[in-house]
Amino acid sequence: KPLVVSYDGGPVDVSAALSADGRTLTIGVVNPTAAEVSLAPALSGLATTGAAVRWHITGPSPEAHNTPGKPRVVDIQRSDADASSLKVPALSCAVFELPLK
Repeated sequence: KPLVVSYDGGPVDVSAALSADGRTLTIGVVNPTAAEVSLAPALSGLATTGAAVRWHITGPSPEAHNTPGKPRVVDIQRSDADASSLKVPALSCAVFELPLK
């Protein structure tokens, strides 16, 4: 279920959705800028429980790309994240999964 997102952070694109069972909030962020972006979600009527998970897509440089038949350069990396301060590195996109109470 898509949610309304209010964010005034320049060219950064943010979207959010609630799982059908209401137990997981997913936040997607595209950061086309040359600086890391930190988001502090204000969850009206929702509370997180436990650590968030971040799937982060990026490469070693702005020109990085995958070439068929060669090892992957741009790939998805999974890591734990702090639900109160979501960090999206420069020139990347990330999807965060926040467990809810």
